[in-house]
Amino acid sequence: MKWFFHLFAMRIRATWKMPLLWCLLILSGLLSVVPVNAYLNQTVDTIPIALINLDQGPYAEEFIREISSFDKITFINEVQLDEAQRRLSTGKYEGIVVILDNFSEDISNAEFRQMLTIYISPSSSVTSFLSEVMSEKVLEIWAQEYMIQDYQALKQEAGTPLGESAIQQLRMEIDQGIQKEEYMVLDIHTGSVDLTQTDSGQLGSAKDVLKQSVLYYASMTIIFVFISGRWVIDLRQNSIGLRMHSLGITPALSVLASSTAMAIFCTGFLTLIITLFGIMLKIPSGIVLGLIGTAFLYFVSIIGLALIFTSFVKESTSLLLVSPLAILINSLLGGMFYPLPEWAITWQKISVILPGRMLKLAIFSGQYLPLVLGAAIYLSVGVLLASRIRE
Repeated sequence: MKWFFHLFAMRIRATWKMPLLWCLLILSGLLSVVPVNAYLNQTVDTIPIALINLDQGPYAEEFIREISSFDKITFINEVQLDEAQRRLSTGKYEGIVVILDNFSEDISNAEFRQMLTIYISPSSSVTSFLSEVMSEKVLEIWAQEYMIQDYQALKQEAGTPLGESAIQQLRMEIDQGIQKEEYMVLDIHTGSVDLTQTDSGQLGSAKDVLKQSVLYYASMTIIFVFISGRWVIDLRQNSIGLRMHSLGITPALSVLASSTAMAIFCTGFLTLIITLFGIMLKIPSGIVLGLIGTAFLYFVSIIGLALIFTSFVKESTSLLLVSPLAILINSLLGGMFYPLPEWAITWQKISVILPGRMLKLAIFSGQYLPLVLGAAIYLSVGVLLASRIRE
């Protein structure tokens, strides 16, 4: 076991002294700043809310006119609830308001039942605000119509029915004096957010921004891992192999110790970055620690892939050529930067074997099993190949 820690320390020191590797790691860190910087500098003028009107009556139209006057909310008309829910799950909408088909009928009959359905995402910051303003407007319309109908009935019995101008005047008086209280019962659905399919440009909550920063960092560390993998090529040289054998050091022990060192190195630099970001974004430390642990499993997977590749090449220049290809396949086609297109159903299934896809599923959807299995399988195969293949 002492040789394991000795080799581990040697690999850390060797990596520490290589300026090129530091530059690559710093480049990854700079890329991770992009989501945080965009989030801190974003300006949100209005809150996008999808509006689905299932009632074609006059009171639904009046309700829409009333809520359209809000300064901080932009209502976007939608027809299909499924499509609106998809856009809600990807962060395009902060909520969905559905005007039920009984809206005008209930108000006309002076009944007070469920008239709206509201859908929100767990990360939405407008839950209480949205339910309050919606219920207030419905209550205003309901109370106004109830009072007008009651007053009309009284005037009709007295033989002095109200004319249209009198009714309009009455409406104005009610608008000025109505008391706004929350008596409306709303059906509010909090759905799950699938941020593995987040629309590009949608920043989401501060927690989601931190997760995206981890993805950005992790996507670029592939270059660092692959180029630093030249030690696997050196390990296969006869002189080094014979010397290690004479010291009783097995190839598997050497590969495993060096791999652990590289995973710790990548994770350590990430820890510094997202701890700083976590403080800036006011993210709980538990979430930050969880992201660090998840990223460590990802780095183990990437190192395993690097071991598999370097086990079959003889020149370190090959590592320079394959690194961009690895980023293309793992990061871009793995959906780390942008969501995978809906039409690429087959590729979505295949991409689950990519560490980048596994990482995104883990930190955004809580599906940790693929990442755990991927880390174990890739590292095991990589260590086996790197410790057995010789020139």
